[in-house]
Amino acid sequence: MLATLRQRSNKCPTLSMALPRHLFCTLDEQCLGLECCLDLRVAMFRKVYKVYLRLDPCSHDIILGIQDPINKYETVFGKDFALEDIFGGADFETGTGIMIDALNAQIYLRGQINREDTQVVLTVWVVVCKTNDASVCIVEMQVLDRAVMPIPLCGPDGTIHVPKVDLSATWKNQKDKFKANAKSALADTITYAADKVFDAIPCLASDCKV
Repeated sequence: MLATLRQRSNKCPTLSMALPRHLFCTLDEQCLGLECCLDLRVAMFRKVYKVYLRLDPCSHDIILGIQDPINKYETVFGKDFALEDIFGGADFETGTGIMIDALNAQIYLRGQINREDTQVVLTVWVVVCKTNDASVCIVEMQVLDRAVMPIPLCGPDGTIHVPKVDLSATWKNQKDKFKANAKSALADTITYAADKVFDAIPCLASDCKV
């Protein structure tokens, strides 16, 4: 079961490629939603939450939620949000009311929604911030990194047509992430090498006095 959840689906590449490796997710048959198990660990605290997202095929509402066995929070980006008018992207952040008493913290959902022609691009984070100061956050866990979902067409007879997505946005995202990871790795390597040089020859340091 665990091995199955770890596998990345080939059916919805624009969703599966946007998922971090630490998440276990199942994807909607029409690539219009997903449910993920989020294993949240902070110091001695550990708890599993379900995070889910769906794009309604007819209303085009975007439903985003998080829940544990006791608490549930769900928000809907519906008609007032105007998916048709958000070319260029719209950021969001919302407190869920789900508290973590052991950390004196609350769970927030944060991210961005962007419209690109016949598809929507989504980035979602689960963020744990202090109850008395939402600007002080303890941990941030990404759920989606610029995931691309097609915007379906709903016919008068109830039939649903899901257009093909433009994969170029997904490939660009993967390319950008690869570049960022490569730069980070190179920077770490250079820093490590420089530290070794200064350790070996202390008088190369700027504050070294002979």
